[in-house]
Amino acid sequence: MASLNARLVALERDSTDTEQGGCLDLLPVMGYDEWCEAARLQQAALIKDTYENA
Repeated sequence: MASLNARLVALERDSTDTEQGGCLDLLPVMGYDEWCEAARLQQAALIKDTYENA
């Protein structure tokens, strides 16, 4: 999860887009398979956190 966040922050920092949008503006930059894998990892991390903090 931290590596996904770091990647999004780096993409945002290196973007030449002059609009001051957030990370959600960058999602189309990721390929479909990469996006699905990131979503799977995020969901797994959320489930883990839920069970550990229950």
